[in-house]
Amino acid sequence: SYFNVVRKTIYAWFTLWESGGVEAILHKTGTGCKKKLKDVAVGLLKQKVEDHSRNLKPVLSWLIHTYQVKVSKKTLQRFLKIQRLDLA
Repeated sequence: SYFNVVRKTIYAWFTLWESGGVEAILHKTGTGCKKKLKDVAVGLLKQKVEDHSRNLKPVLSWLIHTYQVKVSKKTLQRFLKIQRLDLA
């Protein structure tokens, strides 16, 4: 594969090129999924995780009640890992 993408992506690029040239192919800002946990106070979240290090369900409930943000346990774990707030 070229450019580490599948053939379907290359066809999509050609279609974009034909319709709008280079400008159509360039990556536009604001694309993709919006981050749900971007507005969460990391310090408060860290404290909640430390208080409930063995069970994230109370932390998930706290996120819903405090920030009106509903995420999965896996999403929270990924966020904590990225923020270097490991559970161990």
